[in-house]
Amino acid sequence: MALRSRRADTVEALQELLAAHVALMHRLTFAAQQLHQEGELSAGRRGVLLSLHNQGPRTVPQLARMRPVSRQHMQTHVNSLAGDGYVELVDNPAHRRSRLVRLTAQGEQALEQMRQREAAAFAQLRFAFSASQLRAASAVVRGLREALTGPPWALLAESLRPPGGSRRSGSPRADAATPRARRFDARRPAARRPRARAARRRKSGRKSRDNAGRS
Repeated sequence: MALRSRRADTVEALQELLAAHVALMHRLTFAAQQLHQEGELSAGRRGVLLSLHNQGPRTVPQLARMRPVSRQHMQTHVNSLAGDGYVELVDNPAHRRSRLVRLTAQGEQALEQMRQREAAAFAQLRFAFSASQLRAASAVVRGLREALTGPPWALLAESLRPPGGSRRSGSPRADAATPRARRFDARRPAARRPRARAARRRKSGRKSRDNAGRS
C-alpha cells in the first residue's frame, strides 16, 4: 500500500513538472520573439540554426524528426532561413532527392548574436536557483526525454491508445497514409468519387437521349 502511495505521488509530481515545462516552453517562444524580433518563427528559427551548428548538415526530414514536427512545418523554417541567407541547400551524397540543409557563415554569425543577446538577458534575470540546481533540473529533463523516446515508450503508448484512435494531423508521420489507404487513394481518390458518379450519370443520360432520337 505504501509503495502504491509513493508511486502515485511520483506520478502526480511528474504531471506537475510536465505542466510547468509546457508553460515554460510557451513562455520561451514568446520571449524569443521579444528578444530576437524575428516574428512568430523566432524560436523555431533559432532551434534549427542551433541544431545545424551542433550536428552539422541535415535533411529537412531529419530536422523534423529531431523536434518532432511534420516535414512541412520544418520546411517553413528552412525556407525562411534560406531566404535570409542563413542556410543553404547542398547536394546529399547519401540521397539524391533529399538535399542537405547547411549553415552558412551568415547563419553562424546570426546564431552567435542570438546567443549573446540571450546571455546578456539571462545574466540580469532574477531567480533564486544556483548553478547546481539548474544542472540537476537539466538532468531530470534529459532523463524524461530519454524515457519518452524509443521502442519501450512506443509499445506502451500503443497499448494505452484508445480504440479507433489515430495520429492527429500535423504530428510526425500523421500525413503518411497506411499502405491500404495509399492503394485505395491511388485507385480512386475519395474526393473524386461523387463527381465521377455524377459524370457517369450524365453520360448515361446523353446516350439514352441519343438512342431515343435515333429510334
